[in-house]
Amino acid sequence: MLGFGILPGYKGLSVPNFKIGTIDNVLATMDKLDESHKASQKIKDVRGIEHSCTFGFSDLIPLAAPMMRQRGSTIIALPIPTEYWVGLTCHKEGFVVFYNRLKEYIDDRNGHISDRVRWVRESYESLNSNFIEWENEAKANDLANNRNLEFLEIVHTYWDESSEYFITLEKMEKGLRYLDLIASHISRAVCYWNDAWSHIRKEKGKVPRDHYGLRDWIAEGAHVYFDYLPFIVDDMEHKGANRSLVEEAWIVMMFRAFCWWRCHYMGPSEDAIQDSMRIPSSLRQHRQTISNELRPAGVNAEHTHPWRVYVQGVDSEDKSYWLKRVQFKLYETNLDVLCIFEVLPFKCTETGWGEFDVQIRLHFVTEANEKAATRWRGLKLHQYGPDVEGQHERNESIVSQRYLFNEPSKATMRQGALAGSGGGGGGEQTAEIPHSDTPGNPYSQKTEGAELDRLHETLKMADAILKEERARMEERNR
Repeated sequence: MLGFGILPGYKGLSVPNFKIGTIDNVLATMDKLDESHKASQKIKDVRGIEHSCTFGFSDLIPLAAPMMRQRGSTIIALPIPTEYWVGLTCHKEGFVVFYNRLKEYIDDRNGHISDRVRWVRESYESLNSNFIEWENEAKANDLANNRNLEFLEIVHTYWDESSEYFITLEKMEKGLRYLDLIASHISRAVCYWNDAWSHIRKEKGKVPRDHYGLRDWIAEGAHVYFDYLPFIVDDMEHKGANRSLVEEAWIVMMFRAFCWWRCHYMGPSEDAIQDSMRIPSSLRQHRQTISNELRPAGVNAEHTHPWRVYVQGVDSEDKSYWLKRVQFKLYETNLDVLCIFEVLPFKCTETGWGEFDVQIRLHFVTEANEKAATRWRGLKLHQYGPDVEGQHERNESIVSQRYLFNEPSKATMRQGALAGSGGGGGGEQTAEIPHSDTPGNPYSQKTEGAELDRLHETLKMADAILKEERARMEERNR
C-alpha cells in the first residue's frame, strides 16, 4: 500500500488508512484530522518557502502505521509513500532532544511521575546503552536490512507494549482516543518549522535551546514538539479526555513512534530526496569544484595512495561568504570517519586503498536560510601507474557541480552572496563561472559554449542519420 501512496492505519487502535501520495492527498488528509483547516494552510505556507516539504506532517507515518516488520526477520525496507517522508521521529535530533526534555519533565516533578512515564525513560536508556543504532540515525540507516536482529526484536516488543497500553487506555478512558491524540499532535507539528526558526533567530524574545551539537533547526524543532504539549492537553480535554492522562499518553506515543522508525527503513537519505526535489521556478546558482588528487604511495603497506578531496570555488575564488562549513564523511574503516572544516581551505587529506565514496556535506551561512546539501565523490585508489587507462580507472579528475539556491532570502541578497552576473576573479561577488578558462580551471563560459556547440552538431548528425534510415525503410516498404 505504501508504494501506492496509501498509509495503512493500525486497526488495533481504529486508525483509518490515509492517502498521502500527493500534496493534494496530504492536504485532504490534514483537513480530516483538523477540521479548522488551519493546519493544511500552514503546510501550504511552508511549501511556499520550502518546496516539496511537509514538515511535521511526515510524523503521521510512524504514528498511524501498523508494525510491518515480521518477527524473526531483519528485512525492514519499505517503499516510500510520499515525496517527503522524513520526520523528527526518525532523526537523531528528535531522539536526543526528546530524552533530555523527558528528563527535565521528570525533574520538574521531583520524580513524582506515573509508572508508564518511568517505563518510557528506563526503556529508552536501556536501548541507548546497549545499541548504538537506537539514537544514531546514520548508523541505523547504513545497516538498513542488516540491523541487529536482537535490537529489532527488543524494539518491536516495546512497540507492542506501547500499542497495548493505548488499547487498554481507550477501554478505560472513553474520552481519550489514540486517533484524536494523533490529530492534535499533527495539527500542531506542522507549525514546528516556523516556530523552530523563530527561536533560532531569537524573534519576539525567544531563544534557542541546547541542540547537543546536532543540526540546529531539527533539534530546535524537537524542543518545539515538547512546547506544544500543554496545547495538546487542552485540545484533548476539550474532546473529553482526562487531562491528567494526556501528558503520559503523548510521551508514550512519541516513544512508540521512535520504536516504529527503528524497526523500518525508507531510503534514500533525506538530503538525497531534498536535493532531487529542489526544482523551483526561480533559481540562483553557485558553482564549486569538488576534486580528488592521487599520488604515488609512500605510507604503510596497506595504503597504496595518499589522496585529498576538497571543495573550492571555481577558479579558486573565495566562497566563504556563503559556504560556512564542509563535512567529509569517509569510509567506515577510517579512524576518523568525519572530517569537518569551518575555515578555508575545505580540504581533507588522507591515505588509503581500494575504492569508496566520500560524502560531502555543504553547510551554508545562517543568512542563506538553506538546508545543508550533500554531494558524493567517488575515489578509486588502485595501484598507481602512468598509463592512460589506469588514470581513468583511478578517477583522477576535478568535477564542477552547481548548487541551486531556491528563491534566496533578502538577507542573503544583501550580503552579496548571490549578487552580480559578471565573470569571476575579484571585484563583485558573482554566481557565474569565469568568462575564459585558465591553466588551473578548465571551467568557463567559453568551454560551456564550446560543449553546447558540440552537442548541437551531434544532434544534427543524429537527425541526419535518422532521416536516412527512415528513407531506407520507406524504400523497402514500397
